[in-house]
Amino acid sequence: MQDVPPSRAFDGGAQCQLPRLRRAAPGTEGIGAGPGHGQGQGQTGQQLTLSTLPANTPNKVTIVGVKGLQSYEPNPINIKVGDTVTWINADVVSHTVTSGKDYDPNKSGKLFNSGGILTNGVYQLKFAKPGTFDYFCLFHPDMKGQVIVSK
Repeated sequence: MQDVPPSRAFDGGAQCQLPRLRRAAPGTEGIGAGPGHGQGQGQTGQQLTLSTLPANTPNKVTIVGVKGLQSYEPNPINIKVGDTVTWINADVVSHTVTSGKDYDPNKSGKLFNSGGILTNGVYQLKFAKPGTFDYFCLFHPDMKGQVIVSK
């Protein structure tokens, strides 16, 4: 990962709104688009704030709290290749959207990892290939979700 000056925040790389924005390594153009070796590879994601999100944004998932399979609503979410999923943290504590079924230091977050999403924070991720993508919260591993991407 490399630091990105705020003026280049939305130039197509994977970003997180932290003290400085971060972007995945060059050449990572969407879930499943590349070899995806290493954490953060293969993602095109970004964190925004609720105030910068258009009201008519499709494919929204609300993070409602630590409720097992009901932590993310809807769960699963069904989308088409090329669609973007938008997660909105409606809880009072920070959560993540991290690829994988459970925490495994060798597998978790290899496809995507939002980093901490604060209250009213927003994370968006575009899916470039079909498949079923499991995810969970690194801070609360019982929180589990799934994105089903069809052609």
